[in-house]
Amino acid sequence: MRTIVGLAAVATLVLATVLYSAGVTRAQSAGGGNRPAANGGPGRGGRFRGNPQQFFQRMQQRMLDRIKKQLKVTGDVWTVLKPRVQKVQQLVFQNRMSHFMGGPGGRRGRRGRGRGPGMFNSSTNPVVAAEQKLRTTLRDPNAKASQIKAALAALQQARADAKAKLNAARGNLRQLLTIRQEADLVLDGLLNY
Repeated sequence: MRTIVGLAAVATLVLATVLYSAGVTRAQSAGGGNRPAANGGPGRGGRFRGNPQQFFQRMQQRMLDRIKKQLKVTGDVWTVLKPRVQKVQQLVFQNRMSHFMGGPGGRRGRRGRGRGPGMFNSSTNPVVAAEQKLRTTLRDPNAKASQIKAALAALQQARADAKAKLNAARGNLRQLLTIRQEADLVLDGLLNY
């Protein structure tokens, strides 16, 4: 269990770094500058040094700052948009990372250590809880077909619920955006089209 959570933290950092890099690349192509690596982020040789939770929070804040600048909003408009952007951002990460953790093979995470962000905690992410239940069922050599089928159905339902929540959050955010802002967020992967 601890190893899955540890790998989840590493996977989160990898995804956050990739998404951040994509944003920096996009900002550079639009005339933005290059940002130096933050303390506590990936260090020499790409290894992470520091508290994963703090790094993840800083990465999220940088992404929010970049989105705010990209959408060209300030003050009261950002005050209204920010919680909706954060909600979509959180649900996108949960959906992508729980899929990554439970993707083909589904047994990643045996070597990791430490604790990752809350989105990989089975008590806060129903998809992760359902994936863990299915893994536990599959590890039992005496598990009956009906138990496996029930665990699969629970995972399907958890994923469908997560997708529905994400689509609803995206719809709530879209209501407040101009078409240009919506297009920017589609390119960033926060909205789908």
